Amino acid sequence: IPIVRSWVSGEEFFNNELVSSAMSSLKCDIWREDVEIVKSTSVLTAEISYFNSSPSTSSKSFKKKIGVRRVEEEIEEVKRFIENLSPSSTLRLDANESESNNQYLLLYQKNDLSYFEEHNWMGFFVLKPYLLSDWKEMIRFLRVNSDRAVVSTSFESPFGYEGVCRCASYSRVIAGLDRNLFRNSSIEFPNHHQNPLRPFSVTSSMLDVLWAKL
Repeated sequence: IPIVRSWVSGEEFFNNELVSSAMSSLKCDIWREDVEIVKSTSVLTAEISYFNSSPSTSSKSFKKKIGVRRVEEEIEEVKRFIENLSPSSTLRLDANESESNNQYLLLYQKNDLSYFEEHNWMGFFVLKPYLLSDWKEMIRFLRVNSDRAVVSTSFESPFGYEGVCRCASYSRVIAGLDRNLFRNSSIEFPNHHQNPLRPFSVTSSMLDVLWAKL
């Protein structure tokens, strides 16, 4: 990315959200591996389910993206998915800001869904750390709202993803950190493809080794 190359060469960027978030992340205490965070904490994540897929047996929480095709088609797809869920499983819908549609609301009311994954739905807050510019404030918010804050990925590199996992350790809500899309990449850490995830299992020294190989 041109702006990243410019930043590496020493240029300063004061109004770029991505660079601001990255810089704030680097200054955050989550990278101090001696901080008082329970490193044994496990983070459960919802498994993303794609169109016309069936629930797997390896997960108890699922996330389906909606709001990208015709409403009627998606509602029938979600209904079929729900019918195949085990009684102990949960389903959340990532509505892509389409949750105001009355048909989606009716679907939510008539089925046992966790919630719509949007920025603020039914008292839940969805946070994508690398889209936020103040990580210190974000961590404070996660501490205060640990039972209502959902930490979600925006498809980061392994470096950023480890940061997101560490952020998720402050929340008690099942996260949205499915990373199966990158499972076959040569630079992936197997630790990032477990469920539950173990924050801090990918150490800073491991990240340094990967950085040196790139």
